[in-house]
Amino acid sequence: MKKVILMSLLCAALLCGCAQNTENTVAVSETTTSTEATSTDEKTGESIETETANETETETTNTEIAVESTAAEETEETDTSAAESISIADEETDDERRLSENAAGVYSSKSGIITLYADGTGTISFQDTVPIKWNDQELIGEDFTYPYTISGDTITVDVDGMERSFTKGGEMPQSDINPIMNFVGTYIGTYPVDRATMLVEALGDNSAKITISWAGSAWNKAVWTMSGECVLTEDSLLVSYQDSTCRNVEYNSDGTVESDTTEYTDGTGTLTFKGNTVEWDDDSENAYGTMVFEYSSASY
Repeated sequence: MKKVILMSLLCAALLCGCAQNTENTVAVSETTTSTEATSTDEKTGESIETETANETETETTNTEIAVESTAAEETEETDTSAAESISIADEETDDERRLSENAAGVYSSKSGIITLYADGTGTISFQDTVPIKWNDQELIGEDFTYPYTISGDTITVDVDGMERSFTKGGEMPQSDINPIMNFVGTYIGTYPVDRATMLVEALGDNSAKITISWAGSAWNKAVWTMSGECVLTEDSLLVSYQDSTCRNVEYNSDGTVESDTTEYTDGTGTLTFKGNTVEWDDDSENAYGTMVFEYSSASY
């Protein structure tokens, strides 16, 4: 009987142990499954996050590329517009330059003289000589504006409703208008004759009187006087002379004249009036070659 009881207890104990092992196995299995599921979920989450990040980066990159492309296009359009504006400005500047170069000159007729300088200034001599400014359409004085057109070497001016034509190197004006009137005034010598001055005056109907003073020091100076007829060319006025007189003047310390000596009276040469300058070529005083004087002020 005792053996039967012991055997029963032993079987019960074995059964309890098996049940416990089964429960542990199931628990471990469930734990493992749960861990694997969690790991899978984490990996899935990481994968989703990675894909989302990649998509975000791709969208950002595409946006940046689009912005850069748009900016590049706008920059190219701006550069193109700027280049076109510069090109147009250059063309207009070139047109103005060509106009000045082609239109500048001395135009004459029996009714008067028009002198146009390349810097946009000039003079008109009808009855009196008056200064003007000019552009590609008008001659503008202090109290008048004359429209004009140019064809070849002829300028046609609308003077108060009456058209007058003038030609480069054309006919001399009427005798009461001296062509040198466009150039009368004081001129200052340029280096190396920058201590010299020139006074231009009208003489008679068609001649000019020129006086040049050249200071050697505070105590002496040379003075030349000459005269000659005026000859209009296409773009200048020439005065040739054969009567140049040269004097050497010495001064005392108080400014009074100590001596005034005539060196010669038959000097020859030419003066070329062009724009705002005078070129002096003297056959006797030719140590410096052509001597250039620039306009300083009017003298009527």
